[in-house]
Amino acid sequence: AGSLLSTLITPVLRAQECGIHTQQQCYPLAFGVPAALMVISLVVFISGSGMYIKTDPEGNIMWSVCKCIGTFDSSVHRVKWQTNLYLMKSSLTLSLLCQTVNPILILTLVPIMDRLIFPLIQKCGLNFSPLKRMTVGMLFAAMAFVSAALVQIEIDKTLPNFPSSSESQLKVVNIYNRTLNVTISPNEHLLIDSFESSADYVTLDHQNITVSLNTNPVIIKAFSLIKGGRQTLIIPSDPTIMYMQEDIKSKPNEGKHAIRFVNGWTADLNITNLDSIEPSAASNYTLVSHGKHDFVLRHGEQWCEFSRKFGFGASYTFLIPSTCASIREVVDMKPNSVHMALQIPQYFLITTGEVMFSVTGLQFSYSQVQQQHTSPVTSPALRTLLQRKEKNQIEQGLEPEEKEKETLEIEEIHESQNIDQEVKQTKI
Repeated sequence: AGSLLSTLITPVLRAQECGIHTQQQCYPLAFGVPAALMVISLVVFISGSGMYIKTDPEGNIMWSVCKCIGTFDSSVHRVKWQTNLYLMKSSLTLSLLCQTVNPILILTLVPIMDRLIFPLIQKCGLNFSPLKRMTVGMLFAAMAFVSAALVQIEIDKTLPNFPSSSESQLKVVNIYNRTLNVTISPNEHLLIDSFESSADYVTLDHQNITVSLNTNPVIIKAFSLIKGGRQTLIIPSDPTIMYMQEDIKSKPNEGKHAIRFVNGWTADLNITNLDSIEPSAASNYTLVSHGKHDFVLRHGEQWCEFSRKFGFGASYTFLIPSTCASIREVVDMKPNSVHMALQIPQYFLITTGEVMFSVTGLQFSYSQVQQQHTSPVTSPALRTLLQRKEKNQIEQGLEPEEKEKETLEIEEIHESQNIDQEVKQTKI
């Protein structure tokens, strides 16, 4: 029950915004509340010391434990099995929301197994001994990893094909008033309709390219691509000033979306929560959350409204023609499509294995070893549990660094785009 409450409440506390100079996710609150509760539990534990039954130590406990290990007692094998189970369980990387499934299933399955499943097996005349229970529990744990592997295969199918460090990827967007035949050296030919884009990114293994358009006269322009990066070639209403726009090359964190707009109007355009966009120019990336968002596009007294409902973890470029009614959407990065509920079967399997293995193992250790050996036998399991919790905390502590890296990446793209626009204006 305590594990369930902590798993539910801690993410809520972390999601709160706090800070003196800048508002950000409140990690001090998320870690401070459990620390305060641990102090309270320690005080309660010490205050009840007088009510405990304390057995005086007999003999040399360390020597007894060493002899037990030397004879490969079955309880030591149980500790090894339980350690392996906890280590395997710690390798499952799951979201904070799905982590609540594990304690819920434990609270549900323990009484079901104890009151229904195990007595029913005994009535059938089967000898389902503790060692057999633990063996079946390990089989359930193995099936949980098979289930996790199948889910990961489905996730990998939806991930974008990002370029390697020696490759570059290019997408072409055409906001010219007619269909264009775009030729990219040495042998890439794209036919792109007005206010449309190429079907997907083109992967190139060379950095310097030449782009030619079948206009009259033919327009030819040279560009330099970024190795290991993604870029979009935007062909505006005046194709002679076509330019490159750097794209993000990783999925946004927390299921957010990276969006930008390309202004196809002949005048400056103001968009809600964005800077003014010049004619034929593109805005910087903006991160928006899941759900429906309304954008107001305004120029002087003229304005219109554009609405879009977003899923999770995608990137879009919106092409704005002369009327808002026909805004075109270019999907730079597809949204996440694998449902989180697909992780529930692996949770059910790993929890079933944990109930059959860990709970039975604890009962087995207390019934098979001498009383003075129960603490040394069970302590390795608690130690591995502590290591798993520490690993989870370290991973959660690294999330702000990943978010900061993503923010810096978007800021670098913004800065390079601003420099390119200044150079373009200077040339004009």
